[in-house]
Amino acid sequence: MTTLDEVRGWLARFIVPTTPGDLDALALWAAHTHMLDRAGASMRLVLTSAFPESGKTTALEHLERLTHNSVLIANAPTPAYAARVAHGHTLLVDEADTHVGGKGDAGELFGIINAGYRPSGTYGVLTKDPESGDWVASNLPVFGAVALAGIAPDLPAAFLTRCLTVHLSPDTDDEADETVWEDIGDQADAIGARLAEWACAVELNADETMPEGVKGRMRELWRPLKRLANSVGGDWPERCDALMLRVLEDRELDREEGINMLPPHVLVVRDIFGAWQIVDPDGDGFAATVDIVRALRHYDPDVWGDQRSNGGTPITRQRLARMLSKQGIRSTRGNTGERRRGYERAAFRRAWKAIGINTEQVTLWRPSHVA
Repeated sequence: MTTLDEVRGWLARFIVPTTPGDLDALALWAAHTHMLDRAGASMRLVLTSAFPESGKTTALEHLERLTHNSVLIANAPTPAYAARVAHGHTLLVDEADTHVGGKGDAGELFGIINAGYRPSGTYGVLTKDPESGDWVASNLPVFGAVALAGIAPDLPAAFLTRCLTVHLSPDTDDEADETVWEDIGDQADAIGARLAEWACAVELNADETMPEGVKGRMRELWRPLKRLANSVGGDWPERCDALMLRVLEDRELDREEGINMLPPHVLVVRDIFGAWQIVDPDGDGFAATVDIVRALRHYDPDVWGDQRSNGGTPITRQRLARMLSKQGIRSTRGNTGERRRGYERAAFRRAWKAIGINTEQVTLWRPSHVA
């Protein structure tokens, strides 16, 4: 087992992502923080979830033990402080919903994070000369790794193209071990030390072959992770490629829909539960995508159909896929010989349970019946 596999396995014990590939993303990102001196860019990590209590803070605490020169910030830092700790460190910002973006200090903090993804990134500050007492302008280097955690933090679309987004799920089925640092802190520190030692000694593979369509800024940002994956070997290069392909797929869905913000995830899974008997009358546990879309339009036409108050277009298969993929719910061809693509009822169980729906309910619920 490689050191990277060990890191992934550790994270898998305590974190519940929407898809297993997100654990690959976290392990690769954590490892790259130990190689910033050899990286031409550092992709920002965004830890988010459609639901509260999904382990975002827990994930940051584990990354604090695994990453290079980590600084975990739970309160709103001043721009001057952030600028002085950003360079060469891993800045872990919790509650990014409130600390990043907007105006004033929050806007300046975002500027530091935005500029620091390249080695050339700087932040201008005024410092007082100890001898003359004059204020002197200087540019502080701010290149470093950054992770932001929050419930759908409001980040500009352009900035999100520089981010690796990991979606976490509530641990509704008690899959994850409880993080009790007095019991596991030494183990986490030891794994972090082994990762740092390995990262410092490994010679990065120069092969930067990436999937078709990965170019420009995306190629620049993924290059450190792909070179790292190639250096690890095994199936890690393929795992890294799979992550890139998922990003490309998500961006294509964005382009098709002409949107940059995610639609209301909770609303769509709620209404799919209410309309499930329509799309799966025989109780096979599988419903075709086209049937779900048609049912949603009739189930609540004010939201999904042609009676939308905002004048938008009715829901499409692409929009549905976009909303559900962010919760780890992806289409399949089912286990019943169905030729059309659709969704397994079991794939919604976690999301339904997370919003308080009794999945044993068998009567047809109207939208007003579900809180």
